[in-house]
Amino acid sequence: MREIDILNFLLNLSPEFQTAFQTFKTYQSYIENTLTTSYTNAPIEGINNKIKVTKRIAFGYRSFYHFKSRILITQNLTKPKVKILAA
Repeated sequence: MREIDILNFLLNLSPEFQTAFQTFKTYQSYIENTLTTSYTNAPIEGINNKIKVTKRIAFGYRSFYHFKSRILITQNLTKPKVKILAA
């Protein structure tokens, strides 16, 4: 009896809400996983944002190697190579 009431309720909803409800049902396991774990993609989004800012500021790098090096240096993933001049 309860399932029939739910089915009638869903059939009387607007098409937009039915679409939203179907999307929710499709991704329900992913939504539950997101809410139960503490993982987030915020660090990656931050790195992507810094790369985009570097790209905007450093418009016109001639060498991709230099551009890549600048990104790695700003992310503290590598130390800049320093040439030591002999005196």
